[in-house]
Amino acid sequence: MPIVVLARSGTLTGVNVTNTISHTAVMGSFSADHRRWSSTEPLGYGAYGAAGAATPNPAGVTGSTTGVITTITPTAQAAANLAPAPAAPAHSGIGVGQPIVVRFTHPVTSKARVQQHLQVQSNPPQPGAWY
Repeated sequence: MPIVVLARSGTLTGVNVTNTISHTAVMGSFSADHRRWSSTEPLGYGAYGAAGAATPNPAGVTGSTTGVITTITPTAQAAANLAPAPAAPAHSGIGVGQPIVVRFTHPVTSKARVQQHLQVQSNPPQPGAWY
């Protein structure tokens, strides 16, 4: 999920978000009307972000606000094992009806959320679904 900074009135003239773990600026972009700024890169796990935004009020005086963003630190991370292995299709292809199996090293508690983040790309595009 991106970090999003919104101007309730007026426009944003500047947004600075710093990843306090890596001490680097978080990249982001403004909407066309400069009322919204969204990060374009993840902070990563266990990171803290210091955010500052500037916006002029209706009288033209620039105000600013700051905030702190904290990302989660998971208690465990699961690795995914694929069958067939990712290199296999390059050598032999995938047949019609060939399942692609994803197995995780930890139990998945929210299968629907995991499925939302999985995707398969093919050329030419083919229909498919996770279940």
